[in-house]
Amino acid sequence: MENAKEAGKDILAGAVGGAVQCLLGHPLDTVKIRMQTQSAQHPKYSNTLNCFSKIIREEGFMALYRGIQSPLFGLTFFSALQFFSYATCKKVVRELTGGGDEPFTLTQCVIAGYLSGSIECLYSTPIDLLKIQLQSNNQYKGFFDCARVIAKKRGVFPGYYQGFKAMLLRDGPGSALYFGSYGEIQH
Repeated sequence: MENAKEAGKDILAGAVGGAVQCLLGHPLDTVKIRMQTQSAQHPKYSNTLNCFSKIIREEGFMALYRGIQSPLFGLTFFSALQFFSYATCKKVVRELTGGGDEPFTLTQCVIAGYLSGSIECLYSTPIDLLKIQLQSNNQYKGFFDCARVIAKKRGVFPGYYQGFKAMLLRDGPGSALYFGSYGEIQH
């Protein structure tokens, strides 16, 4: 029962944190994507503030939240699973390294972080792809249309998993550093 309670706390804390992060950060992410995907020869936006104001003026305030369905669901789910998978990977690492009740070492936290970050790529890659597709162009009618078109044109594999290897190379080591630091600060 205690393990289920701890898992529930990890999942809830991650989910709430992920939702808040998404709601606050998505407008900036939309601006970043627009700035990064605009024409180099004929840029539409001169800087970040100009991009914000043009999006609001030409498309309305809610355009800053275009494509939020994927990351809101995804980041909430991702953050919940991130903390849950890290806790699970810590238990696996502890068992593989001899068990015991002593505090986790930096090495154990880094290994557990790397494993959880690598596992997360399985669900974060499709979420990220859909978000970027929805933010960078207006050819889709919404989240489900985007998902349908990608699956129809490219298939689930490799369609939804474009960029998987790059994310794996980024997120495995990134989570190792994140959770290694997190583990050290906790002790």
